[in-house]
Amino acid sequence: MATAKKPAKVPPIVPATASTMTAQEFDALKPRLRRMTVKTIQLARDVLVSGMGFAEAGGKVGVSRQRVEALVNRVLAVRDETPADWVKVDIWLPPEEADKLRQVEARVKAKIKR
Repeated sequence: MATAKKPAKVPPIVPATASTMTAQEFDALKPRLRRMTVKTIQLARDVLVSGMGFAEAGGKVGVSRQRVEALVNRVLAVRDETPADWVKVDIWLPPEEADKLRQVEARVKAKIKR
């Protein structure tokens, strides 16, 4: 009798409330956010620095969780110097294949910075 293969362990998802930037890092990024509204910048700060969840931050100002997530992603794209016309791809791959894609990303970003 063949034994069933155990599914691979999936790494834990970082909760939306986990802050990902210090206040100093966020403040250093602010000059590059000049095309965003004060409200957008504050929402992103609430999530990225203060560790607030998307729904909690949006609830303070009457904005949906989905909208807050999109705004935070825009700020992260600026932080990561992602060109505006790039498309985010979110897929599951084996680790070695994911590493190959990360290398492609790094190579393309390096070309842009030249």
